[in-house]
Amino acid sequence: MRFWARFSIADLLRRGRAQACALAAVLASANAGCVHGQLEDPQSLPEAPRPTMMPELTHPDGEATLEQSTGVVKPRGAGEMGHLGENVTRIAAEQPVYSRLIFVGGAYEAAYGAPTSTQPEKIVGGNLETYVRAVWATRTGLAFGGGLGFMLPTARFDRNGPIRQTADAAIALRPWDYAFFEQNIFATRPFVDIRYLVGPVTLQIREMADGTVDLDSGSFDLDIVSTFYAAYRPTRDLALGFEAGELYRVTTPDGPVVPDDERADFTLGPVIRLIFPRLQPAFSFMTNVGDPYYIGASRAWSAKTTLTGLW
Repeated sequence: MRFWARFSIADLLRRGRAQACALAAVLASANAGCVHGQLEDPQSLPEAPRPTMMPELTHPDGEATLEQSTGVVKPRGAGEMGHLGENVTRIAAEQPVYSRLIFVGGAYEAAYGAPTSTQPEKIVGGNLETYVRAVWATRTGLAFGGGLGFMLPTARFDRNGPIRQTADAAIALRPWDYAFFEQNIFATRPFVDIRYLVGPVTLQIREMADGTVDLDSGSFDLDIVSTFYAAYRPTRDLALGFEAGELYRVTTPDGPVVPDDERADFTLGPVIRLIFPRLQPAFSFMTNVGDPYYIGASRAWSAKTTLTGLW
């Protein structure tokens, strides 16, 4: 009896171990297939429409973007300033360097406008941004990632002269790009990206902290930049949505604290994106909510044309 009991118990244990090993092998195989599908097959991730204020998070191709904002900064009353016409040109490129997980990119902006209505128009060259970012994404549409950017001091203009007003007008049209038009600064820009696809609906947000060092005085400036994109894609070739951007100033080089009523600069507007295989134009409109960045102005608005090419 003891022999048969020992045999039966040992047999059961062997069978249990064999079944457990078989189950573990099946699970490991399924998990490996899942990982292989997500990390090695770039076509397994869903396609999403591109925002104009931030990159599309999981695109498989390299891309270059040319963007032109044309707008006006409107004064509160009649005076020498007049209605300032302003043009801002942005050039950007981004390239995936590892599947659809790691990307490198850069951007440059310049502005063209008159400091006042009585002065000729001037060109203001901005700073150069470079960055690297990583993203984790699923086939169901959720993508989450982040990265680190650097703003290099390529802007050269007299910060105390009238041309400073041209730079301020450019910031009024694009407050989320504040750091591009600060003279002689170096900035680090850590950021977090989140995107979610729900059928034909795209929701995407970026939160970024601009830590800026004034290379002349050594003072430090901290700003929080938020951008948001929501779109509905009724057809494969079209996305309709809106975008919002906010600059929230925590400190400035001129003082440790910004008055509460001057901290936030907020813009929003509609955007239309056409989606073709290698060329994706977009058309959008932006205006301020609350006081614009430009001191003494009541309204800033711009029409924006964006052209993205893929390779």
